[in-house]
Amino acid sequence: MVGICGPNGSGKTTLLKTILGLIKPTEGKVLVFGKPITKDTQMRIGYMPQLKGYSKEFPAKVKDVVSMGRYPIRGLFKRLTRKDWEIIERVMNDTQLSELADRPIGQLSGGQFQRVMLAQALAKQPEIILLDEPTSALDFRMTIKFMDLLKELNEKYGLTVIAVHHDLQLLKDYTDRIICIDKAVEWEGNPQDADLDEALLRIFFYKTTH
Repeated sequence: MVGICGPNGSGKTTLLKTILGLIKPTEGKVLVFGKPITKDTQMRIGYMPQLKGYSKEFPAKVKDVVSMGRYPIRGLFKRLTRKDWEIIERVMNDTQLSELADRPIGQLSGGQFQRVMLAQALAKQPEIILLDEPTSALDFRMTIKFMDLLKELNEKYGLTVIAVHHDLQLLKDYTDRIICIDKAVEWEGNPQDADLDEALLRIFFYKTTH
């Protein structure tokens, strides 16, 4: 599990979109699995964007929204197979959504909807999942439950998790590696490294006030 932090405007979301191949770097290159990004490598990456609200009137059930994660693999106009639905059922079970499968998404809480978005990304069966402020709409209790779930999936499936997050303490508690950026990498290392706090003060306080 890798955490990415940095001040507002430091390039965190841009970095994720560059890894996804949605934005081309102006210089240098991005390698995923040791290779330049192609459609094949994109298929091995899941993405959960920052939640900025959703329509409670959208006429879809939880299982329908989760199933959308299979279409990049299957093809937009092709019917899902029995195997696809087995994968969908498994990721709904992993994200504690099985009992909500037939519930309209308009009836979900913020925490439940975040898990639906996570399940949709996991339905692609990625080897890497990128998350942009995955708990921004959640209260403290739901945030902890969501991060516990991510850690469980990381350990159960060997899933690489790369999460942009504003809560530095949360990143310290849950990640194995932290990368602090401000247009460039300012610090990188183990969350328990003694010089992390000094680096955070420099990046978040000194650089933004001088």
